[in-house]
Amino acid sequence: MIFCEEALSPILHYKIIDLFISKQMLTIRDMGGDDFKNLNLLIDRKIPDRVGKNNRWLYIYTAKILRNKIFPNVNLANFTNGKSNIWNSEYATPEALKKRDEYEKKMITLLEMDVVQSWEHFKTLLDKLN
Repeated sequence: MIFCEEALSPILHYKIIDLFISKQMLTIRDMGGDDFKNLNLLIDRKIPDRVGKNNRWLYIYTAKILRNKIFPNVNLANFTNGKSNIWNSEYATPEALKKRDEYEKKMITLLEMDVVQSWEHFKTLLDKLN
C-alpha cells in the first residue's frame, strides 16, 4: 500500500525518506527502547534499596515521568490504554525521541557511576532532568 502511495506522490516519497532516513527516526526510536531496557536493568541492580525486589512499578513510574517531561503540553490521559501509545503517535517526532534517549542516557550514567543512593534519590534526580 505504501509503495503505491509513494509511486503516486513524489512529495510523500520525499517525506518518508526525510523522516526515516535523514532524521533517523527508526534508529533513534530503537536506541531509546534499548536504553529504557538498560535503565530498567540498572534500576534493579544499582538502586541499593531496590535490589532483589519487584521493580516493575518503578519502570512504569519512570516512563510516566519521562513522558511528562518530553510532552509537557500533551494531554497524556489520551494515551493510557494499551492501544494508544504516545510513542506511536504524531507526537513521537525525531526531536521527542532524541530527548527521550538523552534523558535515559543521563539516568543510566548516574546509575552506572553509583551516584544514586536510594529510590527517593533516583526520583529527585529524575525530576531534575532538563
